[in-house]
Amino acid sequence: MPVIFAELVRTYPPERVNNPTDPTVAANGQYILVRREVYEALGGHRVVAENILEDVELARIFKASDHKIWFRHGAGLVRTRMYRSFRAMWDGWTKNLALLFPGPLALATLRGVEFLAMTISLSAGLLLLVLGDSRSAFFPLAFAAISYLNFISRIQQAHFPWKANLMAFIGLPIFVSLLVRSHIHSNVRGELTWKGRTYTHSAPKAAGDSSIRKGDLS
Repeated sequence: MPVIFAELVRTYPPERVNNPTDPTVAANGQYILVRREVYEALGGHRVVAENILEDVELARIFKASDHKIWFRHGAGLVRTRMYRSFRAMWDGWTKNLALLFPGPLALATLRGVEFLAMTISLSAGLLLLVLGDSRSAFFPLAFAAISYLNFISRIQQAHFPWKANLMAFIGLPIFVSLLVRSHIHSNVRGELTWKGRTYTHSAPKAAGDSSIRKGDLS
């Protein structure tokens, strides 16, 4: 979860989302606070009922109608639990990731290379230490340490507890797998499953374009 939210912060920076002149929009469907009269005047959720990412689309409608959006970290204000099991998280992000990131396969490749680079350099450094070649071990271990610190500096932007941040390294291959799986379901099969329901939709052309084809729901 820290890995995913760190990438979301990079893709949808709050300062851009909150800028009325910037077309970037974002919203978290777990908690949206709006003025009722504006919400009803714009049609509410019924106008986004055929969108997989209905929260983001609702934000897009608000911003396009010249209403301000305030997107921020809500620690100390509200509390929610997004998923209660690994399976729920797996299905939830499979549904969303390819729609949230404009190039899911490119991002998967980038993060996969990052994970392999850190893992291989760390393994090589430790092996050289075991073999007694501490001088040669310095360079791969230094590279692994610098890469990990760079990773942590990115992950901490997601505002998760430090214990989760330190363990987020093992979440990288899971994130890569989810990106690929989400791409296959959204852009290849055109079919998503969520909470026992199957949604069929046309492959999105860009992030946020998540309309369901003919509202098909089985």
